[in-house]
Amino acid sequence: MPTGGPLGIELTQTVIKHYFVEGTYDVLQSIYHDLGVHNAQGQPRLESVLDCATKAYGTSVLTQIFTHLLNAPPNDLHCFFAKHLLNGGSHITANFDTCIEKNTHILCQPDKWNERLVHFHGSLDDPPESLGARLSVIENGFTPDIHNQIVSLLDNPTVKMLVFCGYSGSDFFDVLPFFRHYGGLLKNKFVIWHSYHLGNLSFFEGGKECERIFYLRLLKKAGARVYSCHGALRDFLNLFFAQDSLFQPLPTKAPCPLPPPMTLSTQECYKR
Repeated sequence: MPTGGPLGIELTQTVIKHYFVEGTYDVLQSIYHDLGVHNAQGQPRLESVLDCATKAYGTSVLTQIFTHLLNAPPNDLHCFFAKHLLNGGSHITANFDTCIEKNTHILCQPDKWNERLVHFHGSLDDPPESLGARLSVIENGFTPDIHNQIVSLLDNPTVKMLVFCGYSGSDFFDVLPFFRHYGGLLKNKFVIWHSYHLGNLSFFEGGKECERIFYLRLLKKAGARVYSCHGALRDFLNLFFAQDSLFQPLPTKAPCPLPPPMTLSTQECYKR
């Protein structure tokens, strides 16, 4: 989440604290514990909580809840992704903020990127009732427009690589069913799942590190070449995109040596 907003569980706790009867979260945790619910600390889902909140206060409450994102300033990562769009790349995001759009590098050239930037759960520029922040909105999967946009992007023969970064993988109602049915669009393409970790970059082709990520298992069966990467996101982006003259090196807290040679070369990955 390059915007630096709160994680889902943090926002869930905040919403329950401010919009529900005092002590609701503790009561729910006690019930989950008694029932032996898996990952009880990650429950309830934010989407269910927001459904309850909007039923009590109306959909306008969503604007209040996400107010921290409305005026969030773009950072160097947003700048990077904006340049990526201008250079012909695509960006599919679950984030509601519009920091990439706000970036001065692309505001003046929307005709060059608007079809390649997809907020699959909507953005804060949309009416609050349409945001994919509630279970009642996302339970039926992607809208036809979003579905067609993503299919069009992934089916493009010039797209050689799909990178998941800053993504929880917990969109069980839309993203997961989509890749179950359309994973074949990524056949023979590179798929890299980046996970943030302190320390140097580490790459894994296949093996346990890839098997533990359900999406990589799914897409590997569909014919994609899957890899897992651990390390800082800025180091990862520097490694794969620093060759492009449009991209300036992102700041890093400490120099990071390149990973050891691997089957997937930087030259191959660089072909989008």
